[in-house]
Amino acid sequence: MRTRICLPGSCSAKSQKTRSTLRLSNRFSTSPTLRLSIADSPRYRACQLIHCVACLAACVLVGASGHIELAALCALFIGLWSPQLVAQPWVGWQLGWHGGGWTLDRCNGNEPVQLERASRVGPGGIYLSLRDMRGVRYPVWILADAVPHEARRRLRVRLTLERGV
Repeated sequence: MRTRICLPGSCSAKSQKTRSTLRLSNRFSTSPTLRLSIADSPRYRACQLIHCVACLAACVLVGASGHIELAALCALFIGLWSPQLVAQPWVGWQLGWHGGGWTLDRCNGNEPVQLERASRVGPGGIYLSLRDMRGVRYPVWILADAVPHEARRRLRVRLTLERGV
């Protein structure tokens, strides 16, 4: 049997399927199991610190323009909000994928979770939107310095194969 090689746009619709049109993987593929421990990310902390400093600088500018009360209220809000912003609640969590299912261990045992379409893969990191069986949503930021390179690469590949993220 001869294999036909087709360039884009050069084969007719009646030709047999070529290797490039076959789906390479699906959700239940035989990919290796993935177990990812999420560590603290100094890069995430630095980005959030810059964000807080920029907000405080905006408060100073508002105060300098004569709106002292508004500037004080904004500074109080930023002071109360910044610890939650800088915190990384997902540090120490473990994300797993095995046999078509995702699990999340939040230091209280594995629980099945679903990966939502809002998840994204970018050059600087990965954003995961996970939802457990009770409907609680867990947003997780995984920057390059939070996990080993090989584990991050395997996660990117798994996300690309499964969701087309």
